[in-house]
Amino acid sequence: MKKSIYILFAFCAVLLTFGACDRENFGGKEQPGEETVEGTVSLASLKLAVDVAVNQISRAASDVNTDNYTIIIYDVDNDNKQLVSWKYSEMPEVYSMKVGNYSVAAYSHEELPAEFENPFYFGKQDFAIREDEVTEITDLECYLQSIMVTVEYDEALTALLGNDVVTTVSLSDASLKYENIDTRAGYFKAVNPTNLLEATFNGTVDGEKLTLHKGFADAKAGQHRIVRYSLVTTGPGEGDDDGSAGISITIDVECEIIEKDITIDPGEEPTITDPGDENGGGTDPGPDPQPGDNKISIVGDGFDIDQTIIIPADASISNPYPVLVKIAAEAGIRHLHVEIGSSDNKFIEVLTEFMPTKFDLAYPGQYEEGISSLGLPYGAQVIDAVTVDFDITGFTGLLNIYSGTHTFKITVVDNTDNEESQLLTLFTY
Repeated sequence: MKKSIYILFAFCAVLLTFGACDRENFGGKEQPGEETVEGTVSLASLKLAVDVAVNQISRAASDVNTDNYTIIIYDVDNDNKQLVSWKYSEMPEVYSMKVGNYSVAAYSHEELPAEFENPFYFGKQDFAIREDEVTEITDLECYLQSIMVTVEYDEALTALLGNDVVTTVSLSDASLKYENIDTRAGYFKAVNPTNLLEATFNGTVDGEKLTLHKGFADAKAGQHRIVRYSLVTTGPGEGDDDGSAGISITIDVECEIIEKDITIDPGEEPTITDPGDENGGGTDPGPDPQPGDNKISIVGDGFDIDQTIIIPADASISNPYPVLVKIAAEAGIRHLHVEIGSSDNKFIEVLTEFMPTKFDLAYPGQYEEGISSLGLPYGAQVIDAVTVDFDITGFTGLLNIYSGTHTFKITVVDNTDNEESQLLTLFTY
């Protein structure tokens, strides 16, 4: 016990592109004595089509000017090496290349981490060059690859907003400020598979200063996320005879998802993605369990795990804020993976001096003592267990040293290889 306490306090002490690519004609330089076998690609018929289905609230297809799009040809047979690039409006009609397999990609611009009214579109198509043949490339469709975000307020709330209202939307280190009734669309670069959008409302509502923070997990490239604030009135309470006194004004926030379900990553074929639930939170539960299914559940004890938990400012090592996640697996747990993330890079730096950011509680290895000192279950407490309490109360006082968003991705694998994941999100001021 003394050893565990020592480790915990030791941890507390620690806590206090577009890259330029070589371009070579004909798929690479000809070596001495090597005979180059060539074919031709016809670019005269290449037409860019921009899919604006998700983005249609702010623009139509006819509004998109593709003249300055960048067209790049890659050598698939040579590790997708970039061979040549042009502006779309300056492409040659034909281009000679070595026989082989290639891809042509179109980029709207160099994507920034966050920007207003400048969506990033990308499209890609494979083609082959055959000896003494002309290969034609016709339509190349480009899809939205940014995460599009707009902010809305309902009519009742709009009437009460002061001129100082600002909603700041952030993803990783990038953020955009939507001042007052700002109808512009913001575009964020998708940085990982579980992008966390954070929306912070600050300003005066009916003469009262309010701050509201909420996170929305699993934002994906190609989605339009609508952060919508609405007025909720409760009361009246005790007061004047007319009942006007004691009325409390609160704000609710939701995130609607609109998506095309098609994203294209450079170097990959188009993929169909599963739509998230309409409120933008949590993991799609999939079809209803059938008789004989081995169910896995990951739920908050007394809270909605899909919603961001705001840790009170007075939480500390001696006064931690309780956060308990209940895990159940009918077939017994084989692995319980945890991945810790944070918007504060300093927290991650000091954490890795004490323990890894990714670990398996079933098999913690050399980190067993550190994990135990934080009150987390491990080893025999996890392996084959049907229920497990994932209690991170020991973390909450430590997290309050750093401001920002902190995430715990929990992945359960049962003894039949069923797998379920859930993101737990905490916010500290």
